[in-house]
Amino acid sequence: MNVSGDLSEEKARAMITESDRTRELYFNTMTGHDWTCARNYHLSIDTSLRPLEEIAEMIINLYARRRAIATT
Repeated sequence: MNVSGDLSEEKARAMITESDRTRELYFNTMTGHDWTCARNYHLSIDTSLRPLEEIAEMIINLYARRRAIATT
């Protein structure tokens, strides 16, 4: 809310809803797939389950393991 000029919560939620709608329409049009389906992505993480720092570390570790496998 602060980044976009001290928006009210109501206006911020409306902006997010519109952004999500536009993103969904673009994805569905370009791919023909449901943008909310995790099977359409290489990695999908529910960020509400862990602190962001822990999630970042998990992603870094996953990348390092995948890279190690690819170079052997």
